[in-house]
Amino acid sequence: MLSLALNLIACSIERLPRIYWQVKYPCFFLFAGCVIAFSTSHKRVWARVTVEAVELGGAAHRNADGFRIEFEEICASIGLRASDSTADLAA
Repeated sequence: MLSLALNLIACSIERLPRIYWQVKYPCFFLFAGCVIAFSTSHKRVWARVTVEAVELGGAAHRNADGFRIEFEEICASIGLRASDSTADLAA
């Protein structure tokens, strides 16, 4: 029964080239989206600016130690000091 169904699906795609492209492109984009989502690290950095101070915060879903180094570089580039308590929250 399964082989008959697969043959019918293959025949319908072979006979209608438009359907082939309508199946091919979404599958490609779905696969590409999964590769991008699971291979990249998700990082967030936010800032709170008040009259008295500027506070930076951040979070990383993967590679917390690498993100800590990047976060300290961001703080140093704008002239802020990264405190140890915020760096420990990212881990």
